[in-house]
Amino acid sequence: MGRNKTVRFYLATSVLAAATLLSAQQSDPSAAPNMTAEQVNDANIQLMRQDIRSERKKVVAANMPLTEAEAVKFWPVYDRYIADTMKVNDVRYALLKEYAQNWARIIPKCGGDLIGYFLPHEGTNYEAWALIAFDSLA
Repeated sequence: MGRNKTVRFYLATSVLAAATLLSAQQSDPSAAPNMTAEQVNDANIQLMRQDIRSERKKVVAANMPLTEAEAVKFWPVYDRYIADTMKVNDVRYALLKEYAQNWARIIPKCGGDLIGYFLPHEGTNYEAWALIAFDSLA
């Protein structure tokens, strides 16, 4: 169960990172003159999520040989499942986004100073650690 949560967290952070990179690579900022960087990121993430859902449906269709009668029953149930999953994932995304926006503000409130970030020399390649200094832990 712990590995499953790690994979989900990795996927969520990858999506956020990819959205940031995509918005940074936008060659024509005048294409969306009324959109903030955050709105552009959100739009990019929505597009990626839509692509993922589309690809997932193709994978399911390719690996589930259904008769026409079975397909008529299965795909509406699948579509409802995906709609329900989207609602849950929208909440997860909003919470992750809120955490990403606020976590650095928590450190000074707890008496610490954010020194910087580093990538561990060994272990996973998807973790970055924050280095935080405290005057006193007492």
